[in-house]
Amino acid sequence: MAKKYYDENGNEIKKRGGCLKTVLIVIGAIVLLGIVIGALNGGDDSASNDPQTEENANQKEADKENSSSSDESQEEKSSNEEDDVPREHKNALREAQNYVDNMPFSEAGLYQQLTSEYGGQYPEEAAQYALENVDVDYNKEAVEAAESYQENTPMSDSALYDQLVSEYGSQFTPEQAEYAISQLSE
Repeated sequence: MAKKYYDENGNEIKKRGGCLKTVLIVIGAIVLLGIVIGALNGGDDSASNDPQTEENANQKEADKENSSSSDESQEEKSSNEEDDVPREHKNALREAQNYVDNMPFSEAGLYQQLTSEYGGQYPEEAAQYALENVDVDYNKEAVEAAESYQENTPMSDSALYDQLVSEYGSQFTPEQAEYAISQLSE
């Protein structure tokens, strides 16, 4: 049963954006299902038909080949530090990276998805670790979200801004929303 809210006169307040929130939850569930299926298939990314994933794998391989010996010692140090990170924190980070690689997320939206009972159900500490370590540009995420909104539901700049910053929408910061709108093609 949905929680109801009332104003000072006792009138029920209807939440706006519930449909979008439901859509985001469904999309999150689909992404999560894909992650689970990938894990059940052994988590072999090379079996993916996604050209971007293959491109990322090729880039990572090229980066490894070009790294110097000082990078290797830094990697060893980093690897030792990673050993101290709890498994659940590492999983939250991997899930966060999957989310931002597949759809646009704000930092607040990503945190909500990771901690939600309908999402990752991670403890706050694991979600916070993921946010601090995920490889993401939230300005770029905001642009992707704005482009998606404009493609699927054309709206005015003012309405788009409201959707991008709304707690029931994408939850980007005002600066990120303004940046995204400024980057849209005419």
